[in-house]
Amino acid sequence: MSLRVKQKFWRNGKRNQLWQMVAVTVDPETPREVLALPVVVQSQPKIFTLGWWMATARIVLTTIGQKQDAEKLALQLVERRLAACVNIVGPIRSVYRWKQKISNEPEYLVVIKTTADHATQLRSAFKELHPYELPECVELAVQGGSEDYLAWLAGEVSG
Repeated sequence: MSLRVKQKFWRNGKRNQLWQMVAVTVDPETPREVLALPVVVQSQPKIFTLGWWMATARIVLTTIGQKQDAEKLALQLVERRLAACVNIVGPIRSVYRWKQKISNEPEYLVVIKTTADHATQLRSAFKELHPYELPECVELAVQGGSEDYLAWLAGEVSG
């Protein structure tokens, strides 16, 4: 499989923004064009396609027993730019088996909005930040959503 990229630039008259049209050919029989926007991430110019945010956006779920621990984790993740937003839901009730014993405990569901790259870093950060010996870390890919929100999400974790 080969990848060829052809670029065309033009200015959007309304906002005087520079846009880029990229023609990507993965299969020479079915070329397709993709609109890409210029984006600055950590002071480095990068080009991402409009669907990039949707393809890399992630929701990571975890649970924590105490509300103050959930709030502390949420703040640390946002401060470190590992998450754009963290929701704390609960209390909820969790029924699970742990060390040969069935438990039925109140917990808080922590919903973390991030990107695929940062979800990988989250797993490492959980070892340091999460109070549980074996924290839940379930990553869900975002299949759709508001382009504006997902662009904001990507920008917040990228700096």
